[in-house]
Amino acid sequence: MQDAKMRLSDGRTLGYAEWGDPSGTPVLVCHGVPGSRHLGRTLAVPARLIVPDRPGYGLSDPKPGRSVADWAEDALELMDGLGVSRFDVFGISGGAPYVCAVLAALGARVRRAAVFSGIGPLYLPHALEGMDPVQAAILRVARRAPRALGPLAAQQAAHLQQDPEAVVRQIVASLPAYDQILLQESRAVYDGLVETQREGSRRLEGPIEDAIAFVRPWGVDFSRIASPLRLWHGDRDETAPLHLAAVLAEKVPGAQLTVIPGAGHIGTLRHLPEAVRYLLSDLS
Repeated sequence: MQDAKMRLSDGRTLGYAEWGDPSGTPVLVCHGVPGSRHLGRTLAVPARLIVPDRPGYGLSDPKPGRSVADWAEDALELMDGLGVSRFDVFGISGGAPYVCAVLAALGARVRRAAVFSGIGPLYLPHALEGMDPVQAAILRVARRAPRALGPLAAQQAAHLQQDPEAVVRQIVASLPAYDQILLQESRAVYDGLVETQREGSRRLEGPIEDAIAFVRPWGVDFSRIASPLRLWHGDRDETAPLHLAAVLAEKVPGAQLTVIPGAGHIGTLRHLPEAVRYLLSDLS
């Protein structure tokens, strides 16, 4: 891993890390919530993974009031600054909206995209149905009283900073057997999950800004998305219920949704090799 920072045109700092093969296919990675540039540790695929911290996370300055669509401007500056003309995009969980923002705004710059366990538009009616009650409650606060998010985020962050591994163990215990098998077989995935949660919760601005952006209109014109998009999603996911991925698949022209029986929010990563083959294969 190589940490780096870039000064954006509006004066903010954008932090990022590169993982994998520097000469491989460039892949812009959109982390979840909480999350960070350390997601690259979990993925460990034979590509040039470029994993930025979104505003308010890790090494990146916050951008109060940002929308989901705003992320495309930061992504464009980052890839231009790195001299990357065409690239793939990968997102997990709360990174899915930002994958869509990049696809809609950057057009032919993106070869193709993959999303695992992605959330869909949380501003739509009934979007929170079937979601973990605690998470759904936080998102309702983001809708109705966003200023109250600070104390909730601070409480969650304190637990993660004090003992991130204990929090992850608690998360793992609530997951379906399909997911637990993955975490038992892959220490890299487990350790990466611990680290990305720890770093992603070190600051409060990012998770708060994400929650507010998710429950407001994203500003993404789905009809402009022309690059191929594939989604992998578990039918037992309570963090991002399956119906959210189905909405994304319906909104994005030509998107393909693969439903994984028995998988929860993390178990989809057992299909990462399949996604890698899809992303890194030559375009026909």
